[in-house]
Amino acid sequence: MNKRTSIIPKIVAAVLTVGVVTGLFIGLNSANASSANAISFANFGSIKDWKVESSRSMIITTASGDTYRATFASHCHGLRFSDTVGFVTSPGGSFDKFGAVLVRDQKCNIRSLERIG
Repeated sequence: MNKRTSIIPKIVAAVLTVGVVTGLFIGLNSANASSANAISFANFGSIKDWKVESSRSMIITTASGDTYRATFASHCHGLRFSDTVGFVTSPGGSFDKFGAVLVRDQKCNIRSLERIG
């Protein structure tokens, strides 16, 4: 019985180690995937152009030529008639699905941002 009880903690430690390593790997992959759907340095001029697709989405072109589709959480009224918009970025300056677009007096929250080209 002594040998059996002494091996159980080793098995538990091995299982926990595999779980932690797997969790870190999944977390790093998720971070890399989400950074692909963010526009870095948006507050420093990396957004070159934008055009309205509908009251629920817009196409954003970056200075490097990448294009993104930003889909809003709800209708963004007035977007079709606006010449200028503001981009609400993260504290680090990137524009992602947690950002927003300011149109006149309305804040249009982003539901998703996907790279399309």
